Amino acid sequence: LIYVLSESLTDPNEIKELHYSGENVSKNIDQVMQQSTVSGKMLSSGYGGGTANIEYMTLAGFPLATYAPEMTVPYVQVVPFANVVPNVASLFQKKEILHPFVGSLYNRQGAYKKMGINHFYTTDSDKNPYPKKYQAGITKADYPSDENAFKFLESKISSSSNNQSQFLQLMTMQNHMPYVAGEYPNNNYHVLSPAVSGGTKTQIESYLAGVHESDLALKKLINKLDKSSRPVTMVFYGDHWPGIFTFVDPQKQAKIAHETDYFIYQNDAAKKLDNGAQKQNRNYASPSDFPAMTLQAMNVKVSPFFALQTDVKDELPAFANYTRGTFVDNNGNELKTKDLTTKQKKLLHDFKLVQYDLSSGKHYLSNSFTKK
Repeated sequence: LIYVLSESLTDPNEIKELHYSGENVSKNIDQVMQQSTVSGKMLSSGYGGGTANIEYMTLAGFPLATYAPEMTVPYVQVVPFANVVPNVASLFQKKEILHPFVGSLYNRQGAYKKMGINHFYTTDSDKNPYPKKYQAGITKADYPSDENAFKFLESKISSSSNNQSQFLQLMTMQNHMPYVAGEYPNNNYHVLSPAVSGGTKTQIESYLAGVHESDLALKKLINKLDKSSRPVTMVFYGDHWPGIFTFVDPQKQAKIAHETDYFIYQNDAAKKLDNGAQKQNRNYASPSDFPAMTLQAMNVKVSPFFALQTDVKDELPAFANYTRGTFVDNNGNELKTKDLTTKQKKLLHDFKLVQYDLSSGKHYLSNSFTKK
């Protein structure tokens, strides 16, 4: 199982106000989404930041929206103090996280240790250094490119034994702010509308070129995965919007400003192994849906903990993590808690009780509830 958190990746083509010249920046992403086991829009809790919170939701399966408003960084406020932290990575024998940047932010080092991660590769680590040969950017001044990050990911897949289950998470950096002039040589993207100031225009055009480079790199990665004899399931998602589209109000247009692309892709070997998996239709998903969706796509038996998450995914609309007490149904309509059915409200209540017990309660749940 691979998780790819694509830094600040969203689909510029979905922004109605934006028009640009140049080829479709997300041509390959669009194609992969159509071929994927399940795909759609992910509802992020962040705008221009908050990466670690989105990442926590995708691993643990708990939405930020069901915590108290004071909960701002689960890796700092929840994980160190929780009795157990069941997460999708813990189901695998070998668990590694790759990040072409420093690893000290958001208490990731401590959180990953609590969550059972074996190795965390970063550029500032002495124990698990991120290899220098994969750190090159598009230009010398850039963050490591997605193409190089994907090469490191590919090397981790190919060097592992087929007899050992493996979880890999890559958090890219290529499209992280700032977005500056000259970042991408021969940039052919130009903003046609709306009329924006010179600085904003430059940032958007640089961002468009970055998304295009990510799109090309993804195509190469997919081609490599398709040729692999190892069954590979990949969850790919953008964590949040970049904060550069000044003509979109993230408060008044909250839903669109918190939508990013996601998909769960399986190579032929995985599809063959997972034959009989149930079809899924999730046009709008919370990051917290990913563990249940992934395990269902892989057609594996699950613990009561992930069975509950599967019920939540199947029976409830997606949590709108950008605000509390709000959901988004499969047609893109926003709903409030009061709009849920009695059965849905009961399921939501059960889910919150489990979340509380595992996060900060008295831990009434037995180990068998969260068994691997």
